[in-house]
Amino acid sequence: MRLLITLAVLVSVGVGATVAQKASVSPQTPRYIAARYDKSGDFPSPDRRFIARLTHAEGDTKTLTIHTVTRGKPLLKSLIIAETDIHNVQWVPRQLHSLLIGVNGIYNPNPRLVLWRGGNTLRTLTADKTALLFVIKDISSNGRIVRYERRGESDLQDTQRTPLRSLSLTPFLSKAP
Repeated sequence: MRLLITLAVLVSVGVGATVAQKASVSPQTPRYIAARYDKSGDFPSPDRRFIARLTHAEGDTKTLTIHTVTRGKPLLKSLIIAETDIHNVQWVPRQLHSLLIGVNGIYNPNPRLVLWRGGNTLRTLTADKTALLFVIKDISSNGRIVRYERRGESDLQDTQRTPLRSLSLTPFLSKAP
């Protein structure tokens, strides 16, 4: 009988310690999804209503056009033509059709990170005339934080990586397009 009581006490103390350890664990940092679209091709939006098309242009640059799609029919019209010299794009998770666009400054006078949310306008999230590249690295799985690199001429010559910068998308996603 003593043995059973001793085992019951040991088991309850062990379970209690495990529960206490789990309760003391801080919330996890958000999981990030790497930016995927940096090659030429068609990339459908999560709701399949739009296609972001990256095409190879002169000077080893890419041009972005966004097209509408209706129920499996061919592309209807181009909604927006972004400047050439696009570095990469990424659809924002948990948003039906919001596209992040990294615009280079090598052939484009306005290097920046922009957001498209439908229609024919781009919203600038951050810009820097001295930058040569805005590279979208990844975005949180909840679609609220984007991490990117802003590279200048000195960053391109340096062999070390430039630091990642974070930007909250919440203020831009909560407003109407």
